[in-house]
Amino acid sequence: AWLLHRVGRSEEALPVIEAAIRLAPEDPRALDQLGVILLSLDRPREAEEALRKAAAKAPNDADVILHLGRALADQGRDDEAQPFLE
Repeated sequence: AWLLHRVGRSEEALPVIEAAIRLAPEDPRALDQLGVILLSLDRPREAEEALRKAAAKAPNDADVILHLGRALADQGRDDEAQPFLE
């Protein structure tokens, strides 16, 4: 999924990462990847949901936290996003 996303094929990556999450629904890396892919597809609300789950599982993961801040900012929630982006 990540490779598809990296080469600009996020639409194709989405069902792949969703399948991975069905196999490992608690995996914070998979949830983070889902969030990033959803962000690239301009779906920040759905990305926020996945990224909040990832952050709950991996609260010290800087990438997850940054991606969550971006999801909030992409929704115009800049004040809420700020602590995650610092």
